[in-house]
Amino acid sequence: MAGWPKELDLAEGDLVAYVGPNADTYLDYFRKCRVAGKFKMGFVWGAFATTPVWLAYRKLWLWMLVIFIVGIGVPKLLPTGASGVATGIGVAMAMLGQSLVVKGAWKAAQEADEEGLQGEGRRAFLRRKGGTSPVAAIIASVLTALVVVVAIIGRLEDASSSITAPASHPASQKAPAATQGGDDPFDNIYKPQSEKKSAPPDWLRHSVE
Repeated sequence: MAGWPKELDLAEGDLVAYVGPNADTYLDYFRKCRVAGKFKMGFVWGAFATTPVWLAYRKLWLWMLVIFIVGIGVPKLLPTGASGVATGIGVAMAMLGQSLVVKGAWKAAQEADEEGLQGEGRRAFLRRKGGTSPVAAIIASVLTALVVVVAIIGRLEDASSSITAPASHPASQKAPAATQGGDDPFDNIYKPQSEKKSAPPDWLRHSVE
């Protein structure tokens, strides 16, 4: 059909061989796109809830690398922080995930055409290029957990460093300058009578002045 994306020229058998597990869901999506003549938005819950794990499971290596880079670098630049970035990435991958798989199948089919593969050899090639990788999903799970732990530790350290020291108790504050030289007006109260200071008589003070 003229005007639709070239990836929609993919043969259904090639798509099924490439997708592997859950191929029926992708085949149904692919048929809807062909009816519409364009790629439609879907929604993959696995891609939303565990984006890097799902990308690794579906062998979408380049997208997984991009997600890790964005997830580490972008949160520092946005006021929403890591939670907002993670939610945005999850929604985007959930909506685009099925189309990414179909486009990956089309690219693998083009490589099979270049090598002249047909029949079982072609299907084996497509399964090897596509399919799923539980091992990669486990590794991505571990890496994601480490990133989350590092992020939590960083936030805790930031929170602890932002806590200010408590204000000094008034009793521990420095005494006023007027009382630092030993001229405490209460000195005479606690000293013996012989040591108490007494002011000169008024007549003597006036005569001196």
